[in-house]
Amino acid sequence: MGPNRLQVWRIADTSVVLAARSIGTFPITSLVVVALLMLLREYRFPEAWRALPGFPVCASLLRMLAETAVLAPLAIMIHRSIVLGDQHESYWATWSHARAFRFMGALFLLNLVGFAPSALPWRSDWADEILLTMYAFWTASLVLWTRLCLAFPIIATDDATSPFLGSYRYTRGSSWRILFVFCIIGAVHIALDVLAFNAPNSVRASPWFAAAWIVASTFFFVLYVCVASHLWRTREAWSGRGDTCPAPEIPLSTAAS
Repeated sequence: MGPNRLQVWRIADTSVVLAARSIGTFPITSLVVVALLMLLREYRFPEAWRALPGFPVCASLLRMLAETAVLAPLAIMIHRSIVLGDQHESYWATWSHARAFRFMGALFLLNLVGFAPSALPWRSDWADEILLTMYAFWTASLVLWTRLCLAFPIIATDDATSPFLGSYRYTRGSSWRILFVFCIIGAVHIALDVLAFNAPNSVRASPWFAAAWIVASTFFFVLYVCVASHLWRTREAWSGRGDTCPAPEIPLSTAAS
């Protein structure tokens, strides 16, 4: 445990302010992301694809990959703005750097852990097994997001620290408090999702409702990003670690090839 214990409510409160400021800093980018997510939501796969074996799982994976591709540049821009003060790179220019693909790959892999249970071939009489498996995967997903959340600002800022190993080392001793921060935000997010799910069908059918839901979901994504950014920016204060965990060096012969 570091000399200054991680303050859960202060982290959550500061992250909300940072999220609002980030959207204000990148208003056009935020609108572009919402518009792209709306297009993805309205997109319908060709009817011929629906007859293919495993279509529901493949369609969900493709949608998740597309959403990850839309959200990753925004997250990188916010991380760089909060940690480095860099607000010059545009949404589309962000894709021109290799960090965007590393970031998207890491984000997709962690999302895949929570998605995995729905991809398994279940039988209708396996209710208990399904429930236990889903709890196991959700628990694993929570642990991974908590311990590896700092990997994203590390990748976004091109830090020399090894993303996953460095995040794991920095969060050691503070993981329960970081988890509590995410749980506070997640509880509000889930509550709003439940309200949206129970809204009257006439309301849910409105395009304005869909737009509001996507805007809210995007804000919560930005909020999670800001939590990770703020934790990374203040890591030495709450972790007590002043060292770094360098990424493994790439041999010159490999880099040249």
